[in-house]
Amino acid sequence: MYEYLKRYYPVSDKLYEALSDCCEQKEFSKKELLVTADTECNTLYLILEGFCVCYFEKEDRECVVRFCQEGDFCTPFHSFLGHKKSFLNVKAHEKTIVLCINRQSFDYLWQEFEDFAGLVYAALELRAIEYEEKDYWMRSLSPTERLRHSLDTREVQMLLKRVPQYLIASYLQMTAEHYAKLQRLLNKG
Repeated sequence: MYEYLKRYYPVSDKLYEALSDCCEQKEFSKKELLVTADTECNTLYLILEGFCVCYFEKEDRECVVRFCQEGDFCTPFHSFLGHKKSFLNVKAHEKTIVLCINRQSFDYLWQEFEDFAGLVYAALELRAIEYEEKDYWMRSLSPTERLRHSLDTREVQMLLKRVPQYLIASYLQMTAEHYAKLQRLLNKG
């Protein structure tokens, strides 16, 4: 846990002890929901081991918004911080172990530890940058350019090790058939 937290912000030994004392580790089996849409998320989740898919449902399809792996916070922040119902589901795609920080512990850590506030700020900053970049390339690039961008950044190669192509296609906002066709065209060219 300490190594993952350090990637965001330098965490003091005191904060690490407090996190160890007031947080719980929980295991989710494959396909188990950590967060269900239309409910308020009252837990901050940090993935220690495993992989999750964040998505919303539309016309009986899973529309993937984000993939989360070890070291990622997989909490819908709009729900947790905004005290609102989530519009996202978060599902374990494989056996996943998370560090759970409930709202009461979060509030305590926020009040007592400046470096916890710094940690949360750093996590939100990275998430904001990620979403802005993704929003830009999803809106400005054609489907072929989106796939090429994902291939160039090696994002697709990493994802293919953990999820099927239809989920990657959903993440890139295209059908699985369109994704496969574009993949074939790019492989030829």
